[in-house]
Amino acid sequence: MSSPGIRTPVAVVTGASSGLGAIFAHRLGERGFNLVLTGRDPDRLEEVRRRVVAGARDCAVTLVTADLATGEGVLT
Repeated sequence: MSSPGIRTPVAVVTGASSGLGAIFAHRLGERGFNLVLTGRDPDRLEEVRRRVVAGARDCAVTLVTADLATGEGVLT
């Protein structure tokens, strides 16, 4: 998808396990972005990852289970 010397853009999507976050993940994946998806529910994040990858060619997706509203942040 990318030419030599051109890097694939990366987007970080918080709250990606549902709602607007999941929608943004899908749209960005369709546009060729590699993604870092964060959310509190690892099962729902994995489901979003599966749908994004199915709908977007050559889209790398990294999952981070985290609650960014807490001081502890990363849960796993």
